[in-house]
Amino acid sequence: GSIVINGNINNNLKGTLIEDAVNAIEVENGGNFIIENATFENNFRSINILAGSYPFPTNYIRGTTFTNSDIYLVKPPMAGISSDMHIKTEGVTELTIGDPDEEANHFEKARIGIWMRNSSATVYNNTFEKLNTGVVQQFGNTANPTLIGGLNQDEKNVFENVAIGIRGSYLKKVT
Repeated sequence: GSIVINGNINNNLKGTLIEDAVNAIEVENGGNFIIENATFENNFRSINILAGSYPFPTNYIRGTTFTNSDIYLVKPPMAGISSDMHIKTEGVTELTIGDPDEEANHFEKARIGIWMRNSSATVYNNTFEKLNTGVVQQFGNTANPTLIGGLNQDEKNVFENVAIGIRGSYLKKVT
């Protein structure tokens, strides 16, 4: 199956709002997804991506905002708990988060922006702000390590007011 979320309304690059979920989107077994120009707000976890290969251009996240209005979520069943992480991956390969030719993704106000375990990804053109940790990579993929940032100005990631920018292992390149 496929998930396509495109919040581009009349070329205003805003539209789809997904809020107040425990797991707003969950993808598994290499299912296709395209998420762009959307806003995820007040979710415990916005996107949970489980084992599989997710190659570009049939899978990507770009031009999307991940945020919370407060440090603690206010709606049940997660009321009183802080947002865990915006994107979680486990056993994932070939994932692309960001696109140098499009609007940046923006991650803010959660414990972790992107958390990856046994995964590999290309992470570029993202802004991480007001987080405990921007990107966490645990037990990376040694055959296909994660690339964070790129050589060109439009491939960079920006970390502002983040306690730890990047924490990880098996990172191919960090720029």
